[in-house]
Amino acid sequence: MAEAPATDLQKFFPRLIDEIREGECVLLLGPDIVWVEGVPFMQKMRDLIYAAHREDGTQEEDIVFNFKRDGLFLFAEKENKHDVQYELRSCLNQQQPPDLYRQIACIPFHLIISVNPDHFMPMAYDDLGVKHDFAYFNHAVPEENTPLEEPTSKRPLVYNLCGSHRKPASMVLDYDDLFRLIKGIMSEKGLPVKLRRKLEDANTFLFLGFHFEKWYTQLLLRLLSGDKNPRKFAIDTVLEDEQTNTFLIKQFKIEFKKPEDDFFQTLFRACQKEVDFLRGNGAVETEITPEAIVRWLESGQTERGIKALRSLMAGTEFAEDLILLSNRYNRWKEKSANKTADSRDLEVEYNQIVKSLIGIVQSIHS
Repeated sequence: MAEAPATDLQKFFPRLIDEIREGECVLLLGPDIVWVEGVPFMQKMRDLIYAAHREDGTQEEDIVFNFKRDGLFLFAEKENKHDVQYELRSCLNQQQPPDLYRQIACIPFHLIISVNPDHFMPMAYDDLGVKHDFAYFNHAVPEENTPLEEPTSKRPLVYNLCGSHRKPASMVLDYDDLFRLIKGIMSEKGLPVKLRRKLEDANTFLFLGFHFEKWYTQLLLRLLSGDKNPRKFAIDTVLEDEQTNTFLIKQFKIEFKKPEDDFFQTLFRACQKEVDFLRGNGAVETEITPEAIVRWLESGQTERGIKALRSLMAGTEFAEDLILLSNRYNRWKEKSANKTADSRDLEVEYNQIVKSLIGIVQSIHS
């Protein structure tokens, strides 16, 4: 039987894998990389903290507003920010890295940049036994930003652009923090020299979990990519605004890969076929079983569960049901992003979708 013709992605992967091997591909992790109960993980953390402060009558004015779209707070006083910094640190200290981070750790990226303050990526490297360096930009005390060693495949660098939760004052929680971060990056000292050199040498950027409609995301994109204009892929990104989509494609030359393209998982499988390429044995990719899918759905990894269901249900009587539920989930995401429905109604609808998806899994398994 003749093999199916290679897709455009499959044709590009050999080049991408070679760039990863040579350290010419940089992975950037955004705030939407992990979802919990239908919302991005960091947003969930902020929502819980905000709700706790509003429910306590003595603290109701501590956080004046929670800007969900920008992922930032407005605090009444500086002391209130200090409280939230330590509350967020406490929350993140209790978390373990999701499976996706362990999968990323297997791929020999030289440099990974995260805009999140968590330590999930270093923890995933520790779990895999990979020596690595970790550093972060401290907008509060720029002079503390220490020099770095040249990142390599044997000793990769994880760089948190928006601080570390273990240094609470370095996190970006409001617009004052954000402006200091941008000012610091654009200053004469700015980012460490060897980090800037690695960015300048990159031929490809992979953006995973970014919300490109945000103005400061576009600014950071420009600051990081510089004048060289490397090739950029935005993975699992859907832009509902066609005008924004057109602008980003023309201005920043970004190629958007929708969730249904399954870009990252397809890349991982391509990496598995390379001899002695993945760190460890590459076995971190969880086998797609009904039990694994239920676990992903129950832990808020809805899109991962839907993707896995597609492969498990291909050609079965449940395939059409999955298409309908997948479309319903995409409409739910659009309403959630655009704030066109009450948050309580959105939560009910999300739970209904997940329950229906789990019902399909159980039907297959029975």
